[in-house]
Amino acid sequence: ELPVRELGDCLRGSVALHSDLPHNPAIRSQAALAIAQWQNNKAPESRHVVGGTSWLGLDLLMQYFKERYYCNGNVLPVNFRRIVLHKHIAGGASGGDTTSDGGYQYLDALSEKDERENAIEFADEIEIEEDEEYRVRVACVTAIASIRAKDGMTPPSVIEFLEDVLVSGDKAAVG
Repeated sequence: ELPVRELGDCLRGSVALHSDLPHNPAIRSQAALAIAQWQNNKAPESRHVVGGTSWLGLDLLMQYFKERYYCNGNVLPVNFRRIVLHKHIAGGASGGDTTSDGGYQYLDALSEKDERENAIEFADEIEIEEDEEYRVRVACVTAIASIRAKDGMTPPSVIEFLEDVLVSGDKAAVG
């Protein structure tokens, strides 16, 4: 039971034991898939088994998804793209040296309309980047969808979850 709880902490992005930094999205995505594998290895004989720690891995995945991607009982829409503004000059929209932060800025990080307009005006290059949290979300949906009981049947809570995702119109999270 301890290994899957550690994987659950990793999925949440908890600070890694070897550093003061949280796990990156690639590691968190793999943790979601590893939790599903653990759950399938420890699955009960039938999909109708409830209670105890029979579905601990599934419970961890569902809890994480509901904490991160649900609001008032509804699945939040996915935002899997971010606009990145690259600046190759000193003194961009903020007036300071923009090369110290790697020369890029996310447009969605700017809250004021004037800030956004200035950032776009001073950008040398604009590109669209995949949001890394999107990868974690998709891995979580994939992990939940792959969980089975020993008899090969899908637990009812997984079917209900997938129905919620599909009804929400979140086609991007389906795969």
